[in-house]
Amino acid sequence: MNGARIALAAFAVAAIAAWAGYWINQSNTRAMPASDPALLRLSNAPLKTLDGRPRSLADWRGKVLVVNFWATWCPPCRAEMPGFSRISEQYASKGVQFLGIAIDDEAPVQAYSRHAPVSYPLLLGDGTTLDLTAQLGNATQGLPFTAIIDSEGRLTATKVGILGEAELQARLDAILARQ
Repeated sequence: MNGARIALAAFAVAAIAAWAGYWINQSNTRAMPASDPALLRLSNAPLKTLDGRPRSLADWRGKVLVVNFWATWCPPCRAEMPGFSRISEQYASKGVQFLGIAIDDEAPVQAYSRHAPVSYPLLLGDGTTLDLTAQLGNATQGLPFTAIIDSEGRLTATKVGILGEAELQARLDAILARQ
């Protein structure tokens, strides 16, 4: 009798975990309209290039954007960057632009970019920039955090943690198929 109760409890826990995982994944793929105030603030947030020029996400309006928030001190962030670089090269001709926004000091980002260059622009953000991600679904303000914005300026997907190459390619293919 105890074995049956344990099995039933384990099944219930597994079912709840599966439902929660499905719900969380679905919430990460709901579109946020381009007119959403949080998305507008992110699009116009002041960023700068590694050579000090001011930029904003609005500079790439009309492209599908893969915006990755990262830091040099974040091992998972560094782990996903080579894959992002490969996919950036594959999808550049399809109107997809990758951007890495470092939530870090300029000197370590400069040093890291010399040691491990990527095929997409790296921009410098700050704590305020990271605060904006909370309004996009990054409640814990964890890194890495990736947001995908379609060519119409709508937030279509977000991910806290490593975004695998296969998952990212599937998401990009789905966005491009709708355009």
